[in-house]
Amino acid sequence: MRTTVTFTDNPLIAANTANYMAVTVDTARVLDSWRTSFMSYEWLDANGHIKAPADLKEDLRSQHLAMLKAVKDGIQIARPVLGIGIYDNVEIGIGRDIFVTLASLGLSQIAVHIPQSMARDFKAFVIN
Repeated sequence: MRTTVTFTDNPLIAANTANYMAVTVDTARVLDSWRTSFMSYEWLDANGHIKAPADLKEDLRSQHLAMLKAVKDGIQIARPVLGIGIYDNVEIGIGRDIFVTLASLGLSQIAVHIPQSMARDFKAFVIN
């Protein structure tokens, strides 16, 4: 399967681009932090590993399969939007299906958007 991905700006932040920046993050570090999120249980198992497609709810499995097809077809992928949650962990606010699917394909780095105001909080996750 094709694992070269071309990223584009996420259309959901288009009206607010001055408040966001595009960065590339270390996938493993983000997943390790995100696994403590209340939202990660949908995509990660109790050990923090990405669930197999058969273990996902039907709607999430459909999102995952659609992302796999987009990657295979070479379609530009919208950058997920990450932030730092109230427990100082990474939160994937927009594009969980994108981030997790790309991680499941073995991408060690993923392009994302983060709030400008959280740039310092992301230093441990950003690839220079």
